[in-house]
Parts: sequence; structure tokens; C-alpha cells
Amino acid sequence: MRKKQVLILIIVALVVAIATACGVTSSATTPQQDQPNSPSNALFAAVSDAADQYVVSEFPNLQPVGKWFLIPQNMQVRATCGTLYDTDVSYCPADNTVYVGEQLASDALAGDGIIGLSTVLGIGLGEYVQLEYDGTPVAPPGMQAADPLMIQADCYSGAFVRFLHQNGGIGGDPLVYHPRQTYLALEQARPAKAHNTVEERYLQYYMGAQNGTFVCDAH
Repeated sequence: MRKKQVLILIIVALVVAIATACGVTSSATTPQQDQPNSPSNALFAAVSDAADQYVVSEFPNLQPVGKWFLIPQNMQVRATCGTLYDTDVSYCPADNTVYVGEQLASDALAGDGIIGLSTVLGIGLGEYVQLEYDGTPVAPPGMQAADPLMIQADCYSGAFVRFLHQNGGIGGDPLVYHPRQTYLALEQARPAKAHNTVEERYLQYYMGAQNGTFVCDAH
């Protein structure tokens, strides 16, 4: 019943966001503290809540993410793990928090809709699962990974989007509708010299979207 309520909330929040032009406002709130007339925060809260349900469903011995934090546009946050910006998505173990930049969330939502936003949150979720489940991210077989944590997070992101689709949270089939604009936005925020290429990252996303959690490293 709880899972169904969460996924219904995603659909409702998306409808409200579309009705108000899908704008991501720059309010410095966590998703648990939505401000009035802030549909982007409601949508962010709904998707992050569903991400926690994904953890409960796929990793029974792992607690959900401690906190999801939306970094306001044109702002930065000094987390325990370092300074994060409005184009970042990252899990900080010391804070037990997934930080998501509002600019990145806005670009993903504008480019690919709910699948794009879910992809971004799914990357933070993927970092969390790896660091808290077994703590040793490794590169996929046969791949030279510039950042094993990130490349495996892409796989979990696809698996999370698959979870949403299978449970009725999103209508677009992740194997048909590809979040290409979201990955281009991620590339602009973090060039390939620091991480794997868009093509390599997207391949891992697709692996998770096609096959589910079991193909990703920590599971």
C-alpha cells in the first residue's frame, strides 16, 4: 500500500508541475519541507521518496537514504564531503545525504521529463547503494572506468527508472524513451576527463533499465 501511495504521488506531482510550466524554482528547502506553490519541490520529494522505496524493495537489509537535499540554483553547499554545486548529484556518506543540484534537476526535467529527473536522482541513489551496501565500487567487466562509483551509479539509475515504470510511477518505457538530454547535461557539468564518456555512462544506464538491479555491481 505504501509503495502504491508513493507512486501515485509521483504522478500527481508531475501533473501539477506540468500545469505550472514545469519550472524548477530556486527555494532552499529539503523535499521534506516543501514550500507552498512549489511543485518542483513536491515532485522532487515524490521521486526521492520512491527512491527510498526502491531501496526497501531491492535491499531489505539496507536503510533508505538518510536525507535528500536540493541545492538551490546559483548556490553551493559545503557538505562534509566537500563543496557541491547546483549542477552536481552526489551522495555524501558522512552526512548520509544525497545532494542534487537544482540546475541539473531543472535541465533533466526540461529535457527528458520525469524519466530525466528520475535518472538524476537515481545516480545519487546508485552512489548510496554502493557505498553503504558493500563499500567497494568496481568497474563493469571489460570497462576501464575513470570513476567506478559513478559508472555503476548509472546502472542503478537505470534500474531505478525500470522500478518506477514497472510499478506505474512513470508512463514512458525506459527502454524506448532514452534520457539523452539528461546525460548531455551531466556531461556538461562533469567533463569526460573526470568521468567516463556519455556513451559509456549511458550504456550502463541502459543495462540497468533493461535488466534491473541484479546486473549492477553491489547486488
